[in-house]
Amino acid sequence: MHLMKSNVVQNKEIMQTLTTTKLTEIFVETDDFLLELHQLIIQHGLAEPKWHSRLSRSEVMTILVAYHFSGRKCFKYFYCHDILERYLNWFPDAPSYHRFVALIPHVVAELYLLLKFRCQPALQENYIDSKPMKACHIKRESQHKVLSDWARKGKGSLGWFYGFKLHAVIRSDAQLYNFMLTPGNVADNNHDVLLYLLKEVQGKVYGDKGYLSKLKAELLEKGVDLVAKLRNNGKKDTVVTAKDAYYLRHRGLVETVFGQWVGLIDLEHTRHRSPVNFLCNTFSALLAYTFLDNYPCILPFEVKDSCLKAA
Repeated sequence: MHLMKSNVVQNKEIMQTLTTTKLTEIFVETDDFLLELHQLIIQHGLAEPKWHSRLSRSEVMTILVAYHFSGRKCFKYFYCHDILERYLNWFPDAPSYHRFVALIPHVVAELYLLLKFRCQPALQENYIDSKPMKACHIKRESQHKVLSDWARKGKGSLGWFYGFKLHAVIRSDAQLYNFMLTPGNVADNNHDVLLYLLKEVQGKVYGDKGYLSKLKAELLEKGVDLVAKLRNNGKKDTVVTAKDAYYLRHRGLVETVFGQWVGLIDLEHTRHRSPVNFLCNTFSALLAYTFLDNYPCILPFEVKDSCLKAA
């Protein structure tokens, strides 16, 4: 009986705290990646941007990612009270808060590249969905200035919002495969968005009704089987296998992941003071997610099916 009930989404203990072990793991992974990137730049004869600080790029990126493990809701408080006091022996060259903020724009590209590097290859079963990221409250749309050149008004399952959409493809083991940021008015089944998100995928991708698209046939030729739950007025002759029905029932895994992004790693807030700050917070938060020790999960269909047969 226990085996039969274990096919639902499992919420493992995933609450993280910033420990010296986690700090070391983040720094080592980041530093190794930057060393490889440096070698690649040299091989192609490119000029590496100058760095004017005793604090290395690896240390700056480590601090930005570590913030999302701290449980703090204010980066300034985290930097002044944790980095400059609690972890000062780990970052002896840490400058003042204002000097550190001036260094952040110089590592945004590296944060993005490291995030893409840590995204995992797609599985045979994956999920696709989008998450609204509010730039401000919808009633202050006309007053917002910081992200006004890119943010747009859109509508999600919870109503209208003003900001962006974070489109993501999540594997069935809850690890991140691919992502894309768009203005809030871009549809989930947008042609360019789907082609970018699902490139190199060979297998099933499960989504909600918003992903019903004429692009399905084109994607199928590329090896991507986009399976979406039918609308109430949709065609009734579409055959849904037991395996597809199982994974469609567990689309809530994506909502669980999005819930972790908001509640656990502080992905979304409306206090950004520049577009660069917004991108930095987004990339470093998603990077922090890739460093989690445990992820929510569902049983693979084959395991669940064998458990039912054994019972």
